[in-house]
Amino acid sequence: MTGDPVFDATLKQGLSAQLSQSPFLNLLPDQMVRETLKLMGRAPGDGLSPEVAREICVRSSSKAMLAGSISSLGTQYVIGLKAVNCNSGEVLAQEQVQAAAKEEVLNVLSQEASKMRQTLGESLNSIRRFDVPLYQVTTPSLEALKAYSTADIARAQRGDRAAIPFLRRAIELDPNFAMAHAFLATLYVNLQETSLSTESMKRAYDLRDRVSEKEKFYIESHYYHFVTGDLEKANQVYEQFAQTYPWSEGHLVNLAVSYGSMGKYDKAVAATLEALRQDPENYVVYANLVAIYTNLNRLDDARATYQKMLENKRDYPDAHVSLYGIAAAQGDVAEMRRQVAWANGKVGIEDILLAQQADTEAFYGRLGEAREFSRRAIESAHRAGKKEARDVANERVLARSGVRQLAGGPARRSGGPGRGLNPGLADYGSSDIGPIW
Repeated sequence: MTGDPVFDATLKQGLSAQLSQSPFLNLLPDQMVRETLKLMGRAPGDGLSPEVAREICVRSSSKAMLAGSISSLGTQYVIGLKAVNCNSGEVLAQEQVQAAAKEEVLNVLSQEASKMRQTLGESLNSIRRFDVPLYQVTTPSLEALKAYSTADIARAQRGDRAAIPFLRRAIELDPNFAMAHAFLATLYVNLQETSLSTESMKRAYDLRDRVSEKEKFYIESHYYHFVTGDLEKANQVYEQFAQTYPWSEGHLVNLAVSYGSMGKYDKAVAATLEALRQDPENYVVYANLVAIYTNLNRLDDARATYQKMLENKRDYPDAHVSLYGIAAAQGDVAEMRRQVAWANGKVGIEDILLAQQADTEAFYGRLGEAREFSRRAIESAHRAGKKEARDVANERVLARSGVRQLAGGPARRSGGPGRGLNPGLADYGSSDIGPIW
């Protein structure tokens, strides 16, 4: 430090002007720095210590941060520049030089910045890419944020249930992490764990005043959709979400689910196709489109969508529930058996397919086989820790043990032509049109 206030803003401005000319560097805008400070629970105007600057660097998925220093040495000034890898803390480049007088400081700084640009132009190409891109959500804990981001990757690779431990860890690290509670509630909705979902979403809703506008849209829309059941209100929030953040496809996914819950399947298709256009690799969108087409009895379109999902190397577990339903509607016994076999040993999805098979057996009057598949479904749900799913399956076993209450076909799901008219299309273990975002 020099004690000379003339350097406070001038050096930063001069350094930014020099670095912004580099084709290798993309400087993080000041506005993004301020927004990230808010997400960290800090005031937008807080000073940037090396620790805080590095955390901003990590949160913004930047590759490196540049730290500058200046100190007086008699009548001379010592200027230092250091580039640091945000994730590893490795020093990528370092320069130090002296300026003979105050008037020479900016000129010397410019020269050193040019040298730094040349060094970084080579070094940045070899920086290891950060494996987990961090989301811009509100929490003061960087470790909680990393756990939250890891949950999303686990979900993409292995389904909803795989993400839950990471979200629980995020909440342990920051009990007031509103979006972690909301994301966890979303996963519980998809897994048919209604009471757990309601508990988590209510907690997120109570914390909504602590979050950014985008997070608040997410929390409020899901709260109205899945806690209060006010779908009209949920749709209003989804639509406001769309108007405010038109580049985000998440609201379209959930709006489509809401339309599906209301039986407005044509609108659900339109919203889902637009979400897929915005993000052609979104695994949830594909799974939902399969389910929507199934509800519309557009079974060939449903199969084609699933094949497209496979071409993109995506295979979301919930899609297999829809595939079973398609096979049931078409009387494809071999395909139904294949789907049940595929689910064998897969925690969190096996019980659903077993229950679907139980409904199929009951539909054809084979109540002994139906009870056996139900028993296996209950055991599988128990292994997965799905209490509510076990309760539903137990109720079905009791129903099948008496007079043929399913003689008219399996239980009817709400909405959608053809529901309840074919074996296997039952209300156990799957939502109306698939997972939400």
